[in-house]
Amino acid sequence: MLNNLGCTAGRTVLKENLSRLDLPASGLCQARNGDMYRFGISGHGLDLMLQCLNPHVPDAERQWGLHSLTFHTARSEPASFWRQKWPSGIDPDTATAGDIVSLLAEDDDDAVLMTDGMACFEVPGFDDRRWIVQCMFDPASKTLLTFSLVRSGDWVHTQKRSEEAGA
Repeated sequence: MLNNLGCTAGRTVLKENLSRLDLPASGLCQARNGDMYRFGISGHGLDLMLQCLNPHVPDAERQWGLHSLTFHTARSEPASFWRQKWPSGIDPDTATAGDIVSLLAEDDDDAVLMTDGMACFEVPGFDDRRWIVQCMFDPASKTLLTFSLVRSGDWVHTQKRSEEAGA
């Protein structure tokens, strides 16, 4: 799914990405007049923020953009937390704001915001894209609650990425 963050894709590509992770895709692609919407994958601890970028074209031609992914820990969603591999080897049971910044930020000074309860900073993504990391932490234990990756910048169209890869 990380490959699609900040990119546009058709219905088939998005559903195939979820299928590879054994995640349900029913109801994933919605037109909603082009408004952003949350797609929570019940029982799996993953939320996606999506948007149909061209809701007025025929269904087969529609493209969706993936704005963000949010992974939930057992502390934020005890019945529905992310049980698969975490990005960059993060240990959701022990990670603090300092751990996340040290692990992912290009430089510790790059953190736009870092408190015991929140960390927010920009990181390099795939294909020269930039992503925003936003993490929320439990106030008592100071350990990770949610880990979000949010797109930054213009949309990258998957057709353009395919053409560049073939060049």
